[in-house]
Amino acid sequence: MIGITIGANWLVPVSKAKHQQNAASRAMDSMFGWFMDPITFGNYPHTMQSLVGNRLPKFTKIQSEILKGSFDFLGLNYYTANYAAYAPKLTTGKPSYLTYARANLSC
Repeated sequence: MIGITIGANWLVPVSKAKHQQNAASRAMDSMFGWFMDPITFGNYPHTMQSLVGNRLPKFTKIQSEILKGSFDFLGLNYYTANYAAYAPKLTTGKPSYLTYARANLSC
């Protein structure tokens, strides 16, 4: 048997506004989906593909097929939850892991 353990926090939008919910979803993709989606679906989350663009490595068709379902079990280290709030697109500076999801996280 082979598995993976992923560390992730749960993310709660600061309000019910759609842009806040989208920010929480993007942040969850960057924390959990970044690792889980490739081994489940064979590719990174769509949000990551569109926001990270060419900086995100591409899987070949063969790599994607090999990745899909390549685990027998999942371990999840979950310790806390954070609030996620919409953050506008970075207009200055170099984009990074901390800015591409366009979400601010707080306790």
